[in-house]
Amino acid sequence: MKKAAFTTILLAMSICQAHANTGGIIIFPS
Repeated sequence: MKKAAFTTILLAMSICQAHANTGGIIIFPS
C-alpha cells in the first residue's frame, strides 16, 4: 500500500515537472 502511494506521489511530481517544463501543456508519454 505504502509503496503504491509513494509511486503515485512520484508520478504526480513528474507530471507537475513536465507541466512546468512545457509551459503549461502536459504531455503524457504513450
